[in-house]
Amino acid sequence: MTKLSERERYTADLFAASDRASGGSLPPHFLVLTERHLLRIEALLGTMRSAGVDEDLIRHSVREIIDSYEASLVEALVHLSKENP
Repeated sequence: MTKLSERERYTADLFAASDRASGGSLPPHFLVLTERHLLRIEALLGTMRSAGVDEDLIRHSVREIIDSYEASLVEALVHLSKENP
C-alpha cells in the first residue's frame, strides 16, 4: 500500500466529512466549497510551517478546520432541506 500524500489525506478527510454530513449525496455545488476549504488548509499548512509551528499543533488545527467544515455543511444542508422540502 502506498503512503498517501498530505493533500490526498486531507482531501479524503474533507470528502469523508462531506459524505457524513450529506449521507453520501452532496449537492454538486457543495463540492466547490470542499475544494475551496482544501486550498485554505494547504495555505494554512504552508504558513504555519514557515512560522515554525509544531507539527502536532498543525495537525490539531487542521482537524479543527475539518470538523468545523463538517458542522457548517450539516447546517447548510439542513437549511437547504427546509427551503426545498
